Order: sequence, then C-alpha cells, then structure tokens
Amino acid sequence: MSKFGKELIESMKQATKHCSGRRVRGMRVTKVEIPDVKAIRRSLRMSRHRLARIVTAERVIHGVLKLVFADGYECVVDLRPIIAHGTIFTWLQEPNNFRRVQLEKFGHHVFWIDDKGQEIDFGADSLRRDAEKQAELHGLAAS
Repeated sequence: MSKFGKELIESMKQATKHCSGRRVRGMRVTKVEIPDVKAIRRSLRMSRHRLARIVTAERVIHGVLKLVFADGYECVVDLRPIIAHGTIFTWLQEPNNFRRVQLEKFGHHVFWIDDKGQEIDFGADSLRRDAEKQAELHGLAAS
C-alpha cells in the first residue's frame, strides 16, 4: 500500500475516534462557521429560486473586484482583509495570481485555479452581502 493510502486510513481512524467523542492526540479541530443562507436570501430580498447571480466580475486593483449582479446591482468588494489571512488564500496574495479571476458559468461564484489545480472561490451570496456591508460602512464614514 502507498504512503498516501496508509496516511488516509490512519486519518480516517482518527476522524472516527474523534466523532465518537474520544480524544485524539495531535488532532487539531477547526470549527467552520456556516452562513445562514436563508437569512442572506431574506436580506437580499431573493427567493429560493432566484439566488444571487454575478454577470460580470473584474479586478479593480489587487484584492478588489467590481461585480455586476443579474438584478442590476453593481458593486465593488474589497477582499484584501480576507485573503490576507489563512493558508488557503496565500496563492491569491500574489497580485499576478489575483488577476486570474474567473466567473463560474452560471454566475454563482468567482474563482481562481491555483498552480496545483485547486479551486479557490467566493460565492455570489457572500460577495453580495460583503459588498453591501462595505458600501454601508463607506457611506457612514463619508457622512
């Protein structure tokens, strides 16, 4: 059996042990906050059948995207605070990599393919929510 296969089996054993409530030495547990999609849709006044869809996405400067949504909403969203943290975003911290932003064919997310072929993406719902929050903060700061 390959080294990868052995490591995979061992990690599955550890996961099973953890799920049964037992402690696993050396295991690091990361809790991921799952957004309330229903609340997001309600705040955007969108039905379940009309999810946020992006029709255009373009880089403004490094870490900042200009987006146009299917309902006509145009915005600029600053992703720099997000991509500055976390190893998954390390690849996007390089300006030439960030330039390679792509739009998923149905407009449900923007994404990048890193050098290892892994996809890094941001969903349309969360981008819309973040853009609206940022616009509100800019409005407050300007007043």
